[in-house]
Amino acid sequence: MQQFRIVATNKDETNQYELPVSGGQITWSLNSVNVANLTVDLKYLQDYLALQNTTAKDLFENGWLNIYIYYGTTLIFAGFLSDVTYSQ
Repeated sequence: MQQFRIVATNKDETNQYELPVSGGQITWSLNSVNVANLTVDLKYLQDYLALQNTTAKDLFENGWLNIYIYYGTTLIFAGFLSDVTYSQ
């Protein structure tokens, strides 16, 4: 069974992180900008990133972050992170 996989890289693509996404949606627009909204559990993400010697703050707030969404091995979305919202 194929699954979605979300990969984040830093601007120069030297570091790569697979994000533990719990939900989201992609909106494709004709003659406009495509948008992906992703939901990540912050506590789970912090634990996951600690294993990779980084933090959510470092990941999301230090420059552009490239986002790639795969379905199985097929790239279905590529873009950059433009907004981060924290909620409880």
